[in-house]
Amino acid sequence: MAYSESTEDYLEAILRLGEGLPVVRQVDVAGFMGFSKTSVCKAVPRLAREGLVECGRHGALVLTPSGRAVAERVYERHRFFSGLLERLGVDEETAQADACRMEHALSEESFAALRRMVEGAGSEGSGGRPAALLRERGGGGVARHAAK
Repeated sequence: MAYSESTEDYLEAILRLGEGLPVVRQVDVAGFMGFSKTSVCKAVPRLAREGLVECGRHGALVLTPSGRAVAERVYERHRFFSGLLERLGVDEETAQADACRMEHALSEESFAALRRMVEGAGSEGSGGRPAALLRERGGGGVARHAAK
């Protein structure tokens, strides 16, 4: 099922906060995302209705298995894109902000293909460069211009 960018961002925030906090509450999510507590308070019931979050004891937000799967997928993409951008020389703050947008933009198929290309860029035969891989596969556009 496809979820909105907002839904994915909330789930990712809960996952990431849960890595460092014993209990994730709405106020934690609001602070992490830079949102008002009111905005988070309105979003949580929607996430619960969609079966992605449960409200536990003392206001704890707990990801359901479905919510955790979505959050992990989004966070995996975030780490991939931020890491890639930083390796390309983009400063950390910009890489993080751009990764937040990029993590939502690609289909599963396109993300998997991009990931394979980047992870295979260091393998023998690619020259260690993604542009070399693109040229080998008949890619055009940027790769064609980068080769000149």
